[in-house]
Parts: sequence; C-alpha cells; structure tokens
Amino acid sequence: IVAEDDRVYLPPSMQFNASLSITKSLHLIGGGTDGCTHIATYGGASTQLFSITADNVSLENLCLDIAGGWDGILVDGTAGTALTSVNLKNIRISKTAASGDTTGIIYNDAAGIIDSPKINLVCTTGTCNGISFTDASTVDAAVTSNIYNPNIILTATSGSTTAISSTDSSSPYAHTKNIYSGYYSSTRTTGTSYGVSSSGTNSLVYLYGLRGVASDIDVLTSSSGTASTNATPMLAPFTIA
Repeated sequence: IVAEDDRVYLPPSMQFNASLSITKSLHLIGGGTDGCTHIATYGGASTQLFSITADNVSLENLCLDIAGGWDGILVDGTAGTALTSVNLKNIRISKTAASGDTTGIIYNDAAGIIDSPKINLVCTTGTCNGISFTDASTVDAAVTSNIYNPNIILTATSGSTTAISSTDSSSPYAHTKNIYSGYYSSTRTTGTSYGVSSSGTNSLVYLYGLRGVASDIDVLTSSSGTASTNATPMLAPFTIA
C-alpha cells in the first residue's frame, strides 16, 4: 500500500497480466543496467499496462514490451474533470509483429509533459498509433501538453498508422499540444499512414522542429483542426556580444 504522493522505485524487471491502475498522486521510477525497468505483458485480457485516473502522477524510466491488442499507458480524466499534470519521462514502448489495435500512449481528457518517449510498434492488422490525445464534450478546462524529443517508429502490414494524433470530440475548451524536435516514421503496406493528425476546432497542435516521414500524409488536419509547423521560433532571438 502506498500513500498519496509517494515515490516508488521499481525493480529492473517485472511482468503484468492485467492493468496496473493508479488512482492517487504517485511517482513511479524505474531503473536497471540500461537505465529503465523492463515490464512485459503475459496472458490476461488485452488492456493497458498502466491506467492512470489521478492527477499529479509521474512515470519515469520504464521500458514496456506489449503484446498484440494491448496499449502502453492510458491517462484517463473522469467525465467533466480534466487531468492537467500527468507526466511521463524516458518511457520506451515496443511491440513486435502482432494483430490488434495498439496505441503506445493515450491521453483522454488529460494533459501533461511527455519527455523523450521512444515508441516502436510493429502491427500486422488494426490501428497502430504512437501517441493519441482525445478531448470529450465533458472536459472542464483548457489545457496544454508538451512533448519533447519524441522518437516514434510505426510499421504496419495493413490498417492505419498515426505517429501523433489529436482529436477534439466536441470539447468546449482548447487543448494545445506543443511538440518540440523529435522524429517519426509512420509506414504501412496497405491502408493509411499519417505523421501528425489534428481533428476538431479545439484541437491545437504546434510543431517546432519535428521531422519525419509517413507513407501517405505527414500532417493531416480535418474538421477545423489546427496543425501548424514551426509557428514561432523555439527560442527567442538573442545576441552574442
């Protein structure tokens, strides 16, 4: 049993056959010989390795090896209450060739900082997404998420792949996503493949130096979504005397 706002240090390796639910403020810190705790799925129903429904949560230094149909991390705000501070740092997520819909990181009615994520998913069928944001009609506040230096590699045989997606599902408030630097590769043999997707009036995505390649469309906007490339400099101009 852990207390509110505890720091928990994880062993070098673990296995899950069900989702680990985080329902209070908590900070999980991994570590091993390569700098992260390795967590693998085995058996059990397809779900998320981590399900977070509380604010002020952080996960750090985790390497997640997910099976087909599993997702990596779900950050899920309760209806009407947006989570504003769920932060992920040095999270690596991988999946070898398997069928079933898979997303590395999902933020539903939630925001935070995602620092240096590495996501490598190989999908045979279904939807294959790196990082996904969705904001519903019940969300209660405007929020901002910052993604720093993502490295997302998606490879699919069929179906669809999207490195970073943002969907406004009739949200009354804007959710701004700033993406700084990083790289993506989003490819498939048949189906559709996108780099960054933004859908809905209150879906605001700003790209500052993100590079990548997608089989179909690098930056897709729909339903009045915003995806602006290098809208302003990453750093304010300065003078060296």
